[in-house]
Amino acid sequence: MHVESMNVPLVLLKGALAGAAVAVVARRSRQHAVEILAAALVLAALIYLGFAILAKASLGWLIVESLGVALWNGGRRPDAPVTEVAS
Repeated sequence: MHVESMNVPLVLLKGALAGAAVAVVARRSRQHAVEILAAALVLAALIYLGFAILAKASLGWLIVESLGVALWNGGRRPDAPVTEVAS
């Protein structure tokens, strides 16, 4: 998909609504809020990596986006618990 063929304001609105929905779900689920928000950050990083792949970005940029996924994942295994930093 090319930027020229996208309705950019609509795509931005959808992203904002999705982010707001995640925030509402996390807020309502106080017991699992940290896990929900952590998963949302990893998902967002994976989406950015997908955008880079679709745009046929350079190897260097793919490495940067891959590092973003690793950073937001915190280097944890998928089954590792997320610890709450602040209450």
